[in-house]
Amino acid sequence: MHNNHKGHPHLPAEQHPSTRPQVSTPTPSTRPGDVTLRYLIIAGIFLLPFVCLIVAGHSFFPFITGKNFTFRIVVEIITALWLILAVRDQTALPKSSRLLQAFIVFLGVIFISDLLSPNSFKSFWSNYERMEGFVTLVHLFALFVVVSSMMTRKLWSWFFHTTLGVGIFLFLYSLIQLHREIAINQGGVRLDATFGNATYLAIFMVFLIFFAIFSFTDKENRSLRPVLTSGFVGVGLSFFYPFYQYSSDIFDFYRLSNHLPNPQEQIANNIHFFTGPYGTNLFWISVLGLVALCVLWFNEKNFGERARLYVRGGLYFLIILADLFVLYNTASRGPVLGLIGGLFLAALLVAIFDKDEPRLRKISAGIIVSLVVFVGAFIALKDYDFVKKSPVLARFSSLSFTDKTTESRFMIWNMAWQGFKERPIFGWGQESFNYVFNKYYDPKMYSQEQWFDRTHNVFFDWLVAGGLFGVISYLSLFGFAIYYLWRKGAPFSFLEKSLVTGLFAAYFFHNLTVFDNITSYILFVTVLAWIGSRVVSAPPAVAKNIFALDSGTKNRVLIPLIAVAAVFVLYKVNVPALLASKDLISALSANKVGPSLNLVYFKKALSRNSFGDSEIHEQLVQKSTQAADAAGLDPKIKTDFFNLTRSEMLRQLERTPNDARYHLFMGSFLAGFGDNDGAVTYLQKAHELSPKKQTILFSLGSVYLGKGDYAKGVEIMKEAFDLEPSFDEARRIYAVALVYAKQGELAAEVLKSLPAETVLADQRLIRAYFLAGYLDKALEGVNFVLLKEPSNIQYHFTRASVLNQLGQKTAAIAALNKIAEINPAARQEVDQFIKKIRSGESI
Repeated sequence: MHNNHKGHPHLPAEQHPSTRPQVSTPTPSTRPGDVTLRYLIIAGIFLLPFVCLIVAGHSFFPFITGKNFTFRIVVEIITALWLILAVRDQTALPKSSRLLQAFIVFLGVIFISDLLSPNSFKSFWSNYERMEGFVTLVHLFALFVVVSSMMTRKLWSWFFHTTLGVGIFLFLYSLIQLHREIAINQGGVRLDATFGNATYLAIFMVFLIFFAIFSFTDKENRSLRPVLTSGFVGVGLSFFYPFYQYSSDIFDFYRLSNHLPNPQEQIANNIHFFTGPYGTNLFWISVLGLVALCVLWFNEKNFGERARLYVRGGLYFLIILADLFVLYNTASRGPVLGLIGGLFLAALLVAIFDKDEPRLRKISAGIIVSLVVFVGAFIALKDYDFVKKSPVLARFSSLSFTDKTTESRFMIWNMAWQGFKERPIFGWGQESFNYVFNKYYDPKMYSQEQWFDRTHNVFFDWLVAGGLFGVISYLSLFGFAIYYLWRKGAPFSFLEKSLVTGLFAAYFFHNLTVFDNITSYILFVTVLAWIGSRVVSAPPAVAKNIFALDSGTKNRVLIPLIAVAAVFVLYKVNVPALLASKDLISALSANKVGPSLNLVYFKKALSRNSFGDSEIHEQLVQKSTQAADAAGLDPKIKTDFFNLTRSEMLRQLERTPNDARYHLFMGSFLAGFGDNDGAVTYLQKAHELSPKKQTILFSLGSVYLGKGDYAKGVEIMKEAFDLEPSFDEARRIYAVALVYAKQGELAAEVLKSLPAETVLADQRLIRAYFLAGYLDKALEGVNFVLLKEPSNIQYHFTRASVLNQLGQKTAAIAALNKIAEINPAARQEVDQFIKKIRSGESI
């Protein structure tokens, strides 16, 4: 990035004597130890762009945990090194700025909010699925302080080019994904690369596009080498990727070799050096690319000025094109619209206000016209077949205020608003939107995810998490960043100001429809740190006073204390949760021994006492329910699962007594083991906490039906149905309850608005009709299903049972013989049932 400001000839521009006091810039220490510390810190900073590539396949939520643990560990290490350096050399102290103060205020407000949270533990520590919480905010603040204190203008250029190199690799990786040699993790056609989420990848690309434009327009750096470095990073990663993936896969297989049958055979069949033909071709193209980059690197001096500019411009153009290609194929509407809006805003600022660059103003005007024409053309063509048939373009053409996604967003935002009105000052704390979502649940959300933990809007997220103070302090980060960009005497060119403002606009617009993740957080805080690093001011007086100790105290007390604290924090924040995550994967994996070994791993995971306990409990409930239903499983193992799950869920409910989700889990678990009375207690509590959520009423009503209390079951299922009559599943479940209660006529009335084939094929209705004695109705449903699935053995058996109940023994025997025709191995069992029919028994 560059500075065209024409200020006082002897002072940096932001220190113009007429407006700002002069602040001298101290020279960093050149002592060997201090220099080494600086190099180590900078090396750690340069590792951060690679965090997005980490996929920890052996961990729970592999696309989240691996990235976040790596980020935390790197930040903890460089922060500890920076603190030691600051003790030894005060030139490393952060610069005082309103941006730094705003970040501190934001942390303080959210800290209070998290203390007041319904689940303070989760607010501070989060969980595996998100890995945010206050602990991540502290790490982001530490990142801001360290990076803004250590990075120079030259280092920033290399850092942005390193990040662009990561984007080149993601482009090559995405090409392999598009050719289906690497799975698209969300399914469908939306690229997600190593992010596991198309939208996360998309906003990463938006940042890279702006970084590429920054770097291309840098007038102070016309060398080829920075952009060639991007190429080396991207193509080099592509070259080494097969080696990494191959060794990683082998490691994972051998790690599980004690639990897998024939591990050597599985390695031979499932692990390959290349992903496929396309991956093979890209590998060899990478080899040629590395050679070409070396040729350009070592022959740069042989290029004329014009040739160098053309090659440089061409390389940046290819990088931007590659990033746009990936962004397009994510089919993520928010980031794409954000990019268009951000570029439009940046171009508009330059076109209107940049009086010193007439040529740049003309280019900006051209960009504005191009964007307007592009958007207008798409709107005009959006109903054409080629748009509707394109999986990517169709997502954009279908964008409206009435599509299901948009409607659900409005409903969620309304719930968030209700939650804000209840706790307007400091909000609910981080990771607490689930309480708001449950309490103010809109029954019209029945077709959407049932357990939203985010509002899908950054404004509402912070409004709920931090209340009015929280959202204002969050927005102040943008406000003070823009203030430092545009204030009089700022050390930024007009183009830089405009581009960064456009980037903030693109990022903020994107966040109006989704939420942040660790990669977007890193990039956002990095840009804030870039602004902060350009501020010329003295360190905060508090920081100077803290580190203004005699050298003996520093060396003998303060530095050892920092080192010990760093080791403690690194272990406490990361190790237990990291090990528990791996234990959980083992607990969920198939093995040679059986469920007893899964139980051992569950106990091991829980013994870590990590922030992942709540998710371990959820998985334990599901595994225990499976054990309860498993035929032939040792009763002692079932009892062990029951006892462990019950005790752990009671512990969970002590920690989260007002979370409807865990009361539902507990109730469903007890019902699975036949304790219907115990289940009712917890399910009723879940209903109290989330009175309009149909899924909870379904579970509660099912337990009453299981107890034989049909009147109560009907009452509850009707309540669920009445919440939103357009919910067809609620209609069917209500009808099932009516059938069990022998109110067949009313059930038929309820079902008459549904297609006949849907009603006839419903397994629950067929079973209810059979058990309630509506045998003709049950037979009608079974016959309908068998017309579509003539080889369905289970329905042939049900048909035989129904016919036997109707007294049609000959037809029942024929139905059983049909089973033997389909599966001759079942002949002996069929003959036993035939004997029962002939002897007048039911089957």
